[in-house]
Amino acid sequence: MDKNIITGLQHIGIPTKRIEETLLFYKELGFQVKMQTELEGTGKRVVFVEKGNLVLEFYESNMLTKQNGAINHICLNVTDIEEMFHKVSNISCILVDSEIRKLPFWDHGIAYFNVLGPNEEQIEFCKIL
Repeated sequence: MDKNIITGLQHIGIPTKRIEETLLFYKELGFQVKMQTELEGTGKRVVFVEKGNLVLEFYESNMLTKQNGAINHICLNVTDIEEMFHKVSNISCILVDSEIRKLPFWDHGIAYFNVLGPNEEQIEFCKIL
């Protein structure tokens, strides 16, 4: 496997019940909205904000812990989503997604899948298409 397949942190996913309040807070900290969309058929909004090299994904959800550990996932940027899926399918981890999925985020969409790490942390591997 190409050791450079993971190029860094892509984003951190954080659920919210109050997306407007969340966006206002992060805008006050200097973040700028980079992309927003609505998940088809759900009416739920997803918004990516950026400050420097840090990208946060906020998405509307009723599933919140409102305590330490409320971050839902970290997302790692990859250059080859198929190779990464093959790699994690052959190591000791739990596949959350049994296949590579796609969403119409960014200009041309994304391909991604999720796994659980050794501490049950959710890790998303994603390639922006």
